[in-house]
Amino acid sequence: MKIIVKAKYITYATIEVDAKDEDEVNMRLDTLAKCCPNDFLDTWKTELDDYELYEIVEGHRYVY
Repeated sequence: MKIIVKAKYITYATIEVDAKDEDEVNMRLDTLAKCCPNDFLDTWKTELDDYELYEIVEGHRYVY
């Protein structure tokens, strides 16, 4: 059976930001996340957070 799964992952990243306070850090982080989201992907630190069956693409569901 072939299925499509909707999955959500958590990843942790260390990013260096030149800022004076927490508000400026959040603003720069939002900008970075919008223009370069792949910079946050650290494949060594990725964990599965949640998943659900989205669609059965091929095959049959057997009932016993």
